[in-house]
Amino acid sequence: MVTFGDAQPDIPAPLQEPVRRTFTSWAKSDMTAFSADVDAALARSTSRDTERMAKDLEDAVREADRRHCPKGIVRRPKVHWSPEIEGAVARTMAAQRALDNATDEERSDARAALQLRRTQAADLINKETSAKFRSSMNDMSPTDGRSWNVLRSIRSQQG
Repeated sequence: MVTFGDAQPDIPAPLQEPVRRTFTSWAKSDMTAFSADVDAALARSTSRDTERMAKDLEDAVREADRRHCPKGIVRRPKVHWSPEIEGAVARTMAAQRALDNATDEERSDARAALQLRRTQAADLINKETSAKFRSSMNDMSPTDGRSWNVLRSIRSQQG
């Protein structure tokens, strides 16, 4: 494995890409097949050189990991999502279920209640999103590359 010690790229910190965190779902991994693949790969290796044997082992483990251990990414939560929004969405879903189960006489009242819940949830989401956006805009600085990326994104959507 090649390492570069303390060498840092010449890219200013704000322009570096954020690191995506991955995880392995060990509960879903097929460790029997993993072990079998590593054993088979090592049995095929005929080298007696220590460095080559270590490289063969590393390659076998990487390949078995790729084939038998499912990966995922850590999803970042919606920054504007709050317990109030969660409650509004739950009330909207409950109103939708009430409309689905309503009789013909109850249908118009259930439809009006659903429309009210949808409007309330949408208003709350828009309010929270706007507040977070305003807050992030206030935190921007002209020396931060992410600030310019946001502005470019907004301008490209305008036409």
